[in-house]
Amino acid sequence: MECFRWYHILAVVAVLTISFVPCGQIAFALEPSVGSLNFPFNIVGEVAVKGKAEMKINDHWLSVADKTYPIGDGVSLRSNDGRMSVILKDGTKMTVAKNSAFEINGSKGNYIVHLSTGSVGFSVPQGTAFSVMTATSNIQVQSSSSAEIQKAGDEIFENVRGEITHAGNGTTVVSQSGNFFLRTAGGSDMRVVQAGNAFHITGAENAYSVASDSFEDRNDRNERNRFDDRDHYRHHHVSPCKF
Repeated sequence: MECFRWYHILAVVAVLTISFVPCGQIAFALEPSVGSLNFPFNIVGEVAVKGKAEMKINDHWLSVADKTYPIGDGVSLRSNDGRMSVILKDGTKMTVAKNSAFEINGSKGNYIVHLSTGSVGFSVPQGTAFSVMTATSNIQVQSSSSAEIQKAGDEIFENVRGEITHAGNGTTVVSQSGNFFLRTAGGSDMRVVQAGNAFHITGAENAYSVASDSFEDRNDRNERNRFDDRDHYRHHHVSPCKF
């Protein structure tokens, strides 16, 4: 009888303890994986990881490796020694090089990537707004309120593709196809980056300059470093998420 009474007392204490612990703390105490979490935010897309990387959720950096994971609005990611392939809900695709760190915000058709360091390549469907911001620059791709971005050159491209690299106090921007707007972080001067052109923006002078290496050299390097998300899905037998 005495044991029965103590059993009930302990059960009540356990229930009261769980009731007053903030949501999420118990789960994190058990060293969760990303797949075990209930995301408290809007899902903006998915990321396929090759190698080891990290995703920040609720102020906790969690390990992600060799799988496909959902991405929530405001989530931060670090590729570390791995590579990433991102597909957003509006069809925008990104490839992320090693040692890159970034955060994704926004909603379908109007996503913003905050690139802290590293390199990302992107492919943006026609008519979709997409921006990449670094400490020295703001890149706007096919803004839905500026149809002239799609027609800045003599040719209209189905997708706008480019690469953005941020390191130290400078950002290098390359257009591989299509055209997009580029401005310095602290200035109002805006330029159109046309296909095949590259610019470097320095934080110290807050000024533009033509990139030192040629577009062809960058294209060759991109091919060597490229991570194809379709290959990732095939190798790991994972189907892309359905939105």
